[in-house]
Amino acid sequence: MKEPNLKPVKRGAQPDGRKGILIRVNPEGWRELRDLAAELTLATGDQVTMQSLITDAINDTLKRHKRSPLA
Repeated sequence: MKEPNLKPVKRGAQPDGRKGILIRVNPEGWRELRDLAAELTLATGDQVTMQSLITDAINDTLKRHKRSPLA
């Protein structure tokens, strides 16, 4: 049987070049973020994820410090 031709993938590598960040959030903060994402999804009809909320927060911080936003 022929072996599949698999290329090794770098850990955490994304096809578009993005890199991951691991953050720790206490249980209350996690619930608040999850609930906010759900409420915004219902209110807007668009899918709002916890990741999109965190990305917005990072972008706001970068702008506040006169840096280019992430996305």
